[in-house]
Amino acid sequence: MDNIITSLGNDLKAKLKTADEVWIVVALMTDSGLDFLIAGLNSNCSQHYLIGINLPTEPKALKKLYKLEVKDIISTRIYVEKEFFHPKVYIIRNGTTYVAYIGSANCTNSGLGKNIELSYKVDNQADCKNLVKWFEKLNKDAFALKADFLTEYESIFEKRKDRKRKDEAESQKLKKRLKEVHLVTMASRAELIEVLRWHRNQDVYEEHKALRKQNIKDLRKSLDYPKFNNIDVDAFFKEWQLGHLIPIGIPNIKREITRFK
Repeated sequence: MDNIITSLGNDLKAKLKTADEVWIVVALMTDSGLDFLIAGLNSNCSQHYLIGINLPTEPKALKKLYKLEVKDIISTRIYVEKEFFHPKVYIIRNGTTYVAYIGSANCTNSGLGKNIELSYKVDNQADCKNLVKWFEKLNKDAFALKADFLTEYESIFEKRKDRKRKDEAESQKLKKRLKEVHLVTMASRAELIEVLRWHRNQDVYEEHKALRKQNIKDLRKSLDYPKFNNIDVDAFFKEWQLGHLIPIGIPNIKREITRFK
């Protein structure tokens, strides 16, 4: 279980301190998430960022990376080719040793610490180097940051963010409704169990139980179970006690229970 990471920020913080090079591939980045990475890295660490904009990556983070690119050791590219860009991969090199994290955590405060996320730590060196190759392949198809792009991106960001807020609000409503339905279901289940327990304690319970067993026996006989070669339709429909659905009204039965107590 040592490779199962539920709070990626804690693990990353320790690894970033001694990093010589990092490759960050995320579908979503916020300014606070970027600050977390930069604060943990030393000034000589080579940094490679490959970021998506299908999700509302904050323009503030992109503008900050654009300014940091004056350093030769920092490069940022935006992936816009093909399908929805959705990876969350963090690769770190210290000397000749690599470690990588693959999972659900985007580069945001919530993704790195607050959300329920799951990442898997990869410490197999061959696998880590293959991940770097995977990064380099995608990076070739990505686009460098440009000032005019950042200006246009920033102008539409607030609209995208507003849509995201509305989506999250709708999601919260649905979650609340699901909890309410669950509570009602559990309450009904508890009431049904109470009714069944009451029924089992009645004098007629064993009589009903024996009758149902005989019903099943007769039903199987009418169907010629399990061969089903000589089905007796008339006998089958005579088993009316098994062929009718009688709705159980919990409140009505509860009243009956109260009356008999």
